[in-house]
Amino acid sequence: SAPPSEWDRKHRVRNVLSGPAPRNLLEFQERFNTRVIDGYGSTEMGMVLWKDPEDHRPGSSGYPMEGYYVELRDPQYTNKVLRPSWDPYENPTPPEEAKGLLFIRPLIPHTTLNEYFKEPRRTREAFDDDGFFNSDDLFARGIDGRYYFVGRFSRIRVSGENVDPIAVQDVAMRYPAIQEAIAVGIRLPNVSDDEIKLNITLKPGATFDPVEFSKWMADLVMVAMVPRFIEEYSEGFPVTATQKVKMGELKEISDRTWDRAKTGLKFSARK
Repeated sequence: SAPPSEWDRKHRVRNVLSGPAPRNLLEFQERFNTRVIDGYGSTEMGMVLWKDPEDHRPGSSGYPMEGYYVELRDPQYTNKVLRPSWDPYENPTPPEEAKGLLFIRPLIPHTTLNEYFKEPRRTREAFDDDGFFNSDDLFARGIDGRYYFVGRFSRIRVSGENVDPIAVQDVAMRYPAIQEAIAVGIRLPNVSDDEIKLNITLKPGATFDPVEFSKWMADLVMVAMVPRFIEEYSEGFPVTATQKVKMGELKEISDRTWDRAKTGLKFSARK
């Protein structure tokens, strides 16, 4: 982000609607002399959650808006509805069992998306048989009734763009040296958007140059899909006793992780 400037407070903006709000909320408000009102919405469903401007509960996206019924469901078993048991006053960080996918059912007809135009498969994946829309976003609901944004489940948001990590790794797999690829989203401290980390294994005898790979990928996809972080696993991805990839470890940054930002390599968005 840009360093503080004398121009930061020279504006007439006094209230900003954000979803979710910046992690360093108090610092942001003080620096720019404006108040951030947190909420949650999407292009498909509109404004679903809203927090009263006088509600200063940190990290909360507020309560469901009139006209919506929402549920949190188990990400692995989406027919299982989660019941609130987490007390955000006792523990500001929600436990894993409190995190669920936000499913939304509009109660007012013809006010939200009904289907994706000429994309029946995408429509079937997004809506269940009862008319609930899978937001693909993870939330935790406290016993106070408020909803707290946790992160994105499969899609990630990079530089304001929604990015499908599956699409990123599919493109990466086309690179001649790469044997396997797994793309994950990483949320850095005090940053609202995600960064992409690409984890790879190489084909036998292959060599890999992350700079050349990044340039190659930037010629094929939008800039937001080019990974910032790349890590090579010479002995294969870490797995559990049941041979499942340890996704948590793939999201870690180590001294073996290549960081494009540290090289100064940048790409401009194509017109």
